[in-house]
Amino acid sequence: GAGLESIGREAFNNCTSLTAIDIPVGTKTIGQNAFLECTRLATVNLSEGLTSIKSGAFKSCNMLKSITIPSTVTSIGDDGYYGGAFEDCSGLTTVTIKAGNTQAEIGDYAFKNCKSLTSVTVPGNYKNIGREAFEGCESLKSFTYAASVNNIEHYIGYESFKDCKSLSTVSLGKGLIGISNYAFKSTNILKLTIPEGVTDIGGEAFKDCKALTSVSIPST
Repeated sequence: GAGLESIGREAFNNCTSLTAIDIPVGTKTIGQNAFLECTRLATVNLSEGLTSIKSGAFKSCNMLKSITIPSTVTSIGDDGYYGGAFEDCSGLTTVTIKAGNTQAEIGDYAFKNCKSLTSVTVPGNYKNIGREAFEGCESLKSFTYAASVNNIEHYIGYESFKDCKSLSTVSLGKGLIGISNYAFKSTNILKLTIPEGVTDIGGEAFKDCKALTSVSIPST
């Protein structure tokens, strides 16, 4: 209830009968592995005011179907040492990330192997999509990186969307400056427009994109 500011590391780890949680207003941090392997957890309500979801916080919560990330969140996962914040949530179909004004980032492995996820939009205040953040999301069909907010520069990290075999539609907004190595390797992208301002496309970034028919790269 009121006054709760943080949920510590592994606080509810492996509570296999837990089905629903409400994180109250005022809570700022959900710790590393806090709800790891809560295999029956189906409903998670995160309140505005939350700023950090640490690595592994909801990893392997297979019954979780949807999640809404509040606009106040500045990090979804951190260094990835404990795995991605929502890694291996195999039943997760819908992720809604609310736009904010503060610089934020999606950490390493954040949604890796969320095999039921079908689409995702990353708001313009997110500066970085971390290493392997969506790798192996085999049902993901569309990805949008919204235009920059407050001139925040965007970067798509190493292997971020590698092996997203259904990914056919990618929309990249203004503010993107770089796409790292293997970022979209072995995806099903049909057409691609690189926005103004990109200075680097990494090695093998689009390798084995066998459906790709058209690429537009600006003169700048």
